[in-house]
Amino acid sequence: MTKHTALTRTTMIAALFVSLIGLGSCTKHTTQVVDQGFSAIYTIHSGDWKVDTYTGGTGSPLNQYATNLSVPEIDDKIVANGGVIVYLSFDGGNTYDALPEEITGITYNAIHSKGNVYIGFRTIDGSQPTLPSGDVLAKVVILDATPLD
Repeated sequence: MTKHTALTRTTMIAALFVSLIGLGSCTKHTTQVVDQGFSAIYTIHSGDWKVDTYTGGTGSPLNQYATNLSVPEIDDKIVANGGVIVYLSFDGGNTYDALPEEITGITYNAIHSKGNVYIGFRTIDGSQPTLPSGDVLAKVVILDATPLD
C-alpha cells in the first residue's frame, strides 16, 4: 500500500466518522396543525321564513324573507379566523347552490355570527317574493383555520 492510498483511506474514514457523529445528533421537530371542515344539513320549512325588516341602507324595508339557523359550533374562533359557507337545495339534496346566489330573479344571501347563520332572500326588482312551496335544505360548512403570521 502506498503512502498516498493510506492517506486517502484515512481521510475518507475520518470524514465518514465526522459525518456520522454530526448527522446522528440532529433531530427534526415537526409541529403539525390540522385544521378541519365540518358540515351539517338543516331543513327550512315554508313556515320558518319570516318577513325581514332589513333596510339595506335604503332607509325603507326591503321586501325580504329570512330565517336564522342556530349553529352553536360557530364560535369566536371560527368567526375570527375560520369560515362558514352556506349552500341551499330546492330539490331534496340532489343539487346545492352556494350563497350568495341569484336564481330566476331572486337573490339569496347568508351572514354568519357566533352561534347563528342568517339566510335571506329577495327579488332583484324589489317586488314581494313568494315563499318556497316546499322544504329547502341548507348545508352549512364550517371551516376551522389557523391565522397566517
